[in-house]
Amino acid sequence: MRAPLLAMLLAGIVVAPSAARAMQEITTCGAFVRGSATLVADLDCSATDDDAVKLQGRLHLAGFTLTGHPAHAVVRCEKGPCRVEGPGSLRGAAEGVRSDKNTRLIDVIVRDNAGIGVYARKTARLDDASVTGNGGVGVHADKINARGTRFAGNGDDGAHTVRKAQLFECTVSGNLGDGVSSDRLAKVSHYTTVTGNGLDGVDAGRIMVKRAAAVAMNGASPACGVSEACDDLATDRRPIVSFDAVCGTSRDTADGGSWGVCLDD
Repeated sequence: MRAPLLAMLLAGIVVAPSAARAMQEITTCGAFVRGSATLVADLDCSATDDDAVKLQGRLHLAGFTLTGHPAHAVVRCEKGPCRVEGPGSLRGAAEGVRSDKNTRLIDVIVRDNAGIGVYARKTARLDDASVTGNGGVGVHADKINARGTRFAGNGDDGAHTVRKAQLFECTVSGNLGDGVSSDRLAKVSHYTTVTGNGLDGVDAGRIMVKRAAAVAMNGASPACGVSEACDDLATDRRPIVSFDAVCGTSRDTADGGSWGVCLDD
C-alpha cells in the first residue's frame, strides 16, 4: 500500500506547479484582476466610462502609464488590500487609486488626477512613490506610512490622515493646502522636508519633528495673514522638535501665540 500512496504524493508535487495560474496581462480597459496582473503597454481608458482596473491583489505597471476616465478611478481596489508596483504612472482620472481597505504603492507616480491622488479607508503605504499635480488631497487615508515619497503640487493638502501620518525621507512641497495634516498625530522624520506649501506645513493634534527633518517657509498662499493663519507647525499641544530637526514658526491653535519651539517663534 505504501508504494501506490508514495506515487500519488509524488505525482501531486509534480503536477502542482504546472497548475499554477499564469500572471494576467492587462490589455483592455475595465479589466478585473484577482491575484496578480501586469500592464504590457501604455493603456488609455479616458474614453471608457468605468474604472480602468478593478483590483483584488497586485498590479505590476512594468514601466507603463495607465490613464483613467475623469469620472472614475484609475485603479479601484475591491474587497481586500491591494498593491500597485512600478515603475509606472496612474493619471488622468477622478482618483488615482481608491481602496476601502489597505493599499500599498511602490515606485509609482500618481499624477494629474482631478480629485484625490490616493484614497484608502484604512492604511496607505507608499515607498519611493510620487503623488503630484492632483486636483485634491495628494493622499487621504486613516493612516499613512510613507518612505522616500514626494507629495507635491496637489490642489489641497499633500497628505491627510484621520489617525496617523508617518513620513520618512519624504519631500512635501507646493501643495495648495497644508503640507501634512492629521486629526490626531503627524510625525515627520529622517530628512523629510516640508516647505513651500500654501497653508500650514504640518497641522495636527500632535506633531513630532525628528531626525534631521525640516518644516519651514510654508504659508505661501495669499490668504495667509489675511483670512488664514499659516505657520510651519499648527497644533493644540506642544510639538516635539528634536535637537537635530528644524522648524520656522509654530502656532498654538487652542490659545493663540506660538509654542516657542521653532527658529522664528
